[in-house]
Amino acid sequence: MGLLSDPDRSEVVLIGVLDYTSLENLPAVAQKLEGPRAALTDPDVWGLPDTAGIQRG
Repeated sequence: MGLLSDPDRSEVVLIGVLDYTSLENLPAVAQKLEGPRAALTDPDVWGLPDTAGIQRG
């Protein structure tokens, strides 16, 4: 397996739209983003710091 970028110098953007003005909201989108976020911050996977630009909103 190839080397991953240095997690201390990296950031990730995970985007999911869950609130709409003209459609029903999709709260499941936020739940679906939790898995990739957890994997990216897991030290056994990549170890990206939990504070590395990951925002929830």
